[in-house]
Amino acid sequence: MYAQVNYVREDDQHVLLDLLVPFLRVGPDIRRVRFKVMSSPKWFGLEFRKFEEAQQPFSAWPGTESDKFGAKFILGVGAGLEKALANVRAEDLQFLACLIRALPQILEDGLKAVQISDAARQQLLRGVHQFLALDKLRDLASTYSDPDVVGQRNDIAGLTNIVLGAKTLSRAPQNDVREGRNFLPPNLPEFFKALHSERLRFVSSARDPIPGNTDPILISVVRNEMALIGEYFEHYRRAGIRRFVIIDNDSTDGTLEYVSSQPDTDVYSHADQFSTAGKQGWINRIILRYGHARWYLIADADEHIVFDGIESHGFGDLVQRLESQGRRLARGMLIDMYGDRPLSQLPGACDNLRLQHRFFDKGPYAEVRRTEMMSCRGGVRRRVFSRLDAEFDPELTKYPLLKLDREEYFASPHYVWPPSPHLADPCLLGILHYKFTENLSQKAADAVARKQYWNQSAEYSVYEAAFARTPELVLKSAESAEYEDSKSISSLGLIQPIHW
Repeated sequence: MYAQVNYVREDDQHVLLDLLVPFLRVGPDIRRVRFKVMSSPKWFGLEFRKFEEAQQPFSAWPGTESDKFGAKFILGVGAGLEKALANVRAEDLQFLACLIRALPQILEDGLKAVQISDAARQQLLRGVHQFLALDKLRDLASTYSDPDVVGQRNDIAGLTNIVLGAKTLSRAPQNDVREGRNFLPPNLPEFFKALHSERLRFVSSARDPIPGNTDPILISVVRNEMALIGEYFEHYRRAGIRRFVIIDNDSTDGTLEYVSSQPDTDVYSHADQFSTAGKQGWINRIILRYGHARWYLIADADEHIVFDGIESHGFGDLVQRLESQGRRLARGMLIDMYGDRPLSQLPGACDNLRLQHRFFDKGPYAEVRRTEMMSCRGGVRRRVFSRLDAEFDPELTKYPLLKLDREEYFASPHYVWPPSPHLADPCLLGILHYKFTENLSQKAADAVARKQYWNQSAEYSVYEAAFARTPELVLKSAESAEYEDSKSISSLGLIQPIHW
């Protein structure tokens, strides 16, 4: 849902919808807009109130009317429309144009969420049609015609054409056919089903305005992460993240309620069964909704992303550095963290992931340039679990910090499509990966039963077999090093040093 209905009122002649649109694209920016749609048999209009506690969509209040509830600004059918528009500053006319073009979709979404009579519904639809046909509004909407639709359906349609075109291109011979890569999501129909899904439900929004475009929005898909989510928020807030977007996938342990209570978090939920392709579709839908002209950080709840000097710099600082170099992607590598106890003896509750799981493999790691990315493999998972499966060698490369063009999308955690292999591609980000925690055995059993990850959850089948065969398995070895701060991994060359 893109429009949240605060309340609805209907009588014999009048219909009123009080609507909140949390994310209206206005050029490169996002605005939060609350307004009323009001309709009678002979009139239709929009009413804006000057809510002191809310983010104002206008840079300067254009209203000249007030009542006992305070100041108001009305755009409606009739002689007063031209005068009302004349009171709007030039810099706010684009906002109004965006809202007017998005109004049919906003109204459609709002009507899905309310119970009103068929007569009232038809009255609203006739009214909005008459409203949008007014010459003044049509001229305004055409003059300020930047892409801005709330749900970005035009972007989605364009993206569909791009990817379907890529499907044709992928039939052409490729330089890298060793693993049959075609640079598309592994399950294209499922990806698009998730991308278009109306089941991605808006739950709650953050209290403050969305930060600037160089302050990354952190996007995460979570399910039953109460054991980890608290330290996830602590880590990223310390690193300067000011807006989280959480997609909860049918949690049953209180995760949804917890993230909804966070003041800096926009929350969505999706009840469909998790899959890798579906997850990527949900993330791309969020990116389309918030807009391409900004930076995003993508992380799971068990991933604490760091860079050299993060102890005294934030992600906003890193983004500014990337922008000064003309770069839109930052490569990272998963660094699996673990403790010194047998996996069967992990503590039931962990108050400090960094302390309890402070070890990682210092090597060996191997990088190979592939068409779609710089691939990195090795570390503790290959060292330990390839004994059970000789082909077990998980990909460690991810591109979690990015600003996409409209012709690109986040096809996989491991690469952006279309790839840009000619770009400088140093590894700047260490993704401290707290996979080996007390809930891994439960997660592995769930993943194997649901077959929801890549290749029917084959990776988790290996973990499950390892737990059964060696309950006292200890990951710490002579290849281990202790993580103290970001220098622990930059000094080993796992991430590139940054000369601040």
